[in-house]
Amino acid sequence: MRLSLSDPISALGPIALRYARALTTAGISSIRDLLFYYPYRYEDWSHVTPVAALVPGTEATVQGAITSLNPVRVPWRRQPNIEALLTDAHGGTVRVRWFNSPFLVKSLPVGTRLLLAGKVERVKGVLQFIHPQWEKAAAGAVAQKKTRLVPVYHLCGKLTQKTVRYLAETALTRLSSVPDYLPPWLVTDARLRRLDAALRAIHLPADWATLREAEKRLKFDELFFLQLRGARARQEISQLRSLPLAFDRRAVKAFVESLPFSLTQAQRKAAWEIIQDTGKATPMNRLLEGDVGSGKTAVAAIASFHAAQRGCQVAYLAPTSILAVQHFETFCKLFQGTHITIALLTQGDTRIRNQESGIRNNESEKIAKKGLYALIAAGEIDIVIGTHALLSETVTIPNLTLVIVDEQHRFGVRQRHHLLKQDSTVPHLLSMTATPIPRSLALVAYGDLDLSILDEMPKGRAAITTAIVGPSQRAAAYALIHEELEKGRQAFIVCPLIDPSDTLGVKSVREETERLKREHFPQSSLAMLHGRMNAQKKDDVMREFSEGRIQVLVATPVVEVGIDVANATVMLIEGAERFGLAQLHQLRGRVGRSTYPSHCLLATDTESEAAIARLHAVVSSHNGFALAEQDLALRGPGEVYGTAQAGFLDSLKIAKLTDAIILKQSKEAVARLMAHDPTLERYPALRARLAQFEQSVHLE
Repeated sequence: MRLSLSDPISALGPIALRYARALTTAGISSIRDLLFYYPYRYEDWSHVTPVAALVPGTEATVQGAITSLNPVRVPWRRQPNIEALLTDAHGGTVRVRWFNSPFLVKSLPVGTRLLLAGKVERVKGVLQFIHPQWEKAAAGAVAQKKTRLVPVYHLCGKLTQKTVRYLAETALTRLSSVPDYLPPWLVTDARLRRLDAALRAIHLPADWATLREAEKRLKFDELFFLQLRGARARQEISQLRSLPLAFDRRAVKAFVESLPFSLTQAQRKAAWEIIQDTGKATPMNRLLEGDVGSGKTAVAAIASFHAAQRGCQVAYLAPTSILAVQHFETFCKLFQGTHITIALLTQGDTRIRNQESGIRNNESEKIAKKGLYALIAAGEIDIVIGTHALLSETVTIPNLTLVIVDEQHRFGVRQRHHLLKQDSTVPHLLSMTATPIPRSLALVAYGDLDLSILDEMPKGRAAITTAIVGPSQRAAAYALIHEELEKGRQAFIVCPLIDPSDTLGVKSVREETERLKREHFPQSSLAMLHGRMNAQKKDDVMREFSEGRIQVLVATPVVEVGIDVANATVMLIEGAERFGLAQLHQLRGRVGRSTYPSHCLLATDTESEAAIARLHAVVSSHNGFALAEQDLALRGPGEVYGTAQAGFLDSLKIAKLTDAIILKQSKEAVARLMAHDPTLERYPALRARLAQFEQSVHLE
């Protein structure tokens, strides 16, 4: 039976059904999802390297016999490590280590001949393979593998490499056709492979040259759609109209001087760019990008004052209810002494602060939700802060002129049209992100946005001491947390996974919460937080932590954004070598948000010299942009930022910042396309694919 891209993954038969849950977790629900689930590297099983010629930090394949294999117990792991020695035909011996694989004791008795493929590491001066791929090597095994390279995929749950390879090969064999959405003239001019040939070669490459051609086509597609989306959005936005805001220099200057801190030069520059943009009849569409703690909220407050004091309304959308409350309380303090009315609107909390309410300037009072709706609709609320529910049909903001969107929100052209007023004007838009995206990447990814960057840190922030914690230093790390808890402070402990890992030996949130409560913090209040919890439960846990009722929060990287607890002074990151440099820096930014000295502990069991060197980069640098540049040079955007950050980064699965030639080609192709058919009327397949792309990513 022939298949189409839209068929469900279950159409591939019993094996797909058996692994349905793991495939869904990996984002694979259809044949299309599977074929666009690219390998992240390849093993060249056709070229066997003598052990004596192995080079640390490179991928290699070796062949030999197992001369020793033993389980080695590690106190902090549930399963023993398996350590082996493999000797090749030339007498060279290399050490091999597998995690959580006790079955290998029976599967690989001494004398078994193997093909091993993986990365060569130097650990304490000794070369070794850490958790490599393997196959038993019967006579002629190498010759049989010469016809193709072997893809290696990211795995989750019970998925194995062999399972994903089998499913991909089966899908390609049974697929009837893969329609190409790019116009034929574009494919020819850019010297690209057809889409069907590229997808086949990315999963079943015949040789390195064929693979590179496939990668070129798929990289081109990613960068092309990013830039096409940006160009189309810019064009549509340019046809809209907004209310221009006259600049009251005296009023804004007085407000800035009333702030309880001095602005950095970067904050002043960003605020001025926003004021200039909002003075035009064309809608502002600006991204304010700043490192963790760089003062984006202060810039947002200046922009809000600028609009509100002209009699306009402002909507400030936060990613979580907890953060909305924190922004509201911050604004109440910053706007004391003004006549600006500020309201909070979340699912469980509605408050108001104004000069006439009879309460102190930096406090607020409760108000019924219906009463708040009425005040907003009457134009009596100048600034309303809340979650994405502010865009619901039940909330009418008649004089809305500025929308400020914190990260993790979808707010594009469609949402602008939702907010169209009777005079057909739309609000100005200020998007904000704390993800450290270098300018070179941001200009590609956010093609429809102007860019302001806060690259200075305000004075007065406590220093964060960062240290690498090895197995022998665990007790000291827990003792430090105890000391901070006794001072009344709080701590984060971040783990890479929710459930125990099957193969990689990294700690999970569930098992770590139970172990810490039992062995190290029996008298302390611990709670668990992860992305699979429903929104209300997550809000409840974050609220209790922000109020100090939870002392230690054990979480996945969901805490990267959406929670700001000044009392938290310790961030312990388990399996730190598993995170990117930019992600580690983001997590570190959850502490050090007050005058209290803070600590970031990078816990790792790895002995890899390369991994330890990467962690030292985080220890020595507190510049998120510099760390992101360093990570991008090694791994590319999709790897650096991960799925937790969402947005455009999910779409860059294979393209890298260093693909300058392909980037230039795709930009030129977009310019040609927009010049002769900006609406894409002549290319319905391309228009449909762009719509799918816009559904799958958000750039604002």
